[in-house]
Amino acid sequence: DLNKRWTGAAIEPMGVGLAAPYMPTTGGRDDIGLMPQWSVVHLLSMDRRARDVTLGTAEQAGSFSAHYRDKNTGQPVSLIDYPYMTLVGTPGDTVNPATRKAEAFPACASTTACKTPYTHDVSHQPAFAYLPYMLTGDHFFLEELQFWGMYNLFNSNPAYRENIKGLLRPEQVRGQAWALRTLAEAAYITPDSDRLKEHFN
Repeated sequence: DLNKRWTGAAIEPMGVGLAAPYMPTTGGRDDIGLMPQWSVVHLLSMDRRARDVTLGTAEQAGSFSAHYRDKNTGQPVSLIDYPYMTLVGTPGDTVNPATRKAEAFPACASTTACKTPYTHDVSHQPAFAYLPYMLTGDHFFLEELQFWGMYNLFNSNPAYRENIKGLLRPEQVRGQAWALRTLAEAAYITPDSDRLKEHFN
């Protein structure tokens, strides 16, 4: 079954593999859980086809627009540097009282410039990259895990999450669960030498 589904637009450049393209879709889904169904199949069977889907869908997770890189550090953007950053709320919510600068993300150049066929969210987020990073040691998968972890933090109003604390109180219970899963994975597996390690911890 996995092999039959691992074809076509889903695996082409900017596809999303076997992940749900509209992440808020509810109900039983193969991609939601502590690990996606295909990752469990791979671990239990060591089947090459399930491995291809596990690593491939983790690679394709980069097609969702949840990735923000800090041009100053070269790493995923972090609350360490921008405790008031957010994708939601009003512009005044993003003003850092210490620097008096707004830490809102830059607006899109136009409505078409930021249009994407995919929708991501915290409350229905798959575990994309932890197992692939454990299996391969590929830095791409580590960064993918860190990108999703940081997205889970800055996709809330700064005041509600208590700014740099990154609390997940504004999220639905399931959103708190999946966000904590991703953050715990990032905290555990990010190397000690990485400046984001302490923040994830």
